[in-house]
Amino acid sequence: MTVDEWGDIVDWVADRFPDKPWRPEQVVAYYKDLQHHPASLVWTAIHHLYEQGQKFTPNGSQLVAETLSTRRREARDNMYRQTPALPEPKTTTEWAAYTTKRFGESLTIMETIERIHRDKPCNNRDCSIHGEMADA
Repeated sequence: MTVDEWGDIVDWVADRFPDKPWRPEQVVAYYKDLQHHPASLVWTAIHHLYEQGQKFTPNGSQLVAETLSTRRREARDNMYRQTPALPEPKTTTEWAAYTTKRFGESLTIMETIERIHRDKPCNNRDCSIHGEMADA
């Protein structure tokens, strides 16, 4: 976050909490605490505090805590949104050679998945393969 971006945040806070604005030394100290975070993250944190009905000007520890909490939420949300990368597909010939070497016969991809899954039971009754085995 740049000093100018921080200045915009300080002005925004002063407009919303005019009864007790930050003292100049607090503005400097809080900037030092938050300068390595993106301005968008600090904005999100300050808006979140405001939306919760914060009655008094937030202090530095509240700002830092909310900024870190916001960062964790965004990281967790991004992690769940990402789709794991799929392996490069093998050609039919390579796949046949792999399954023949591993299982002694040529299998389709689905047959291979089922075979591996049977070899390493998951102990899950909802599993289409092991659920059938458990019910038998």
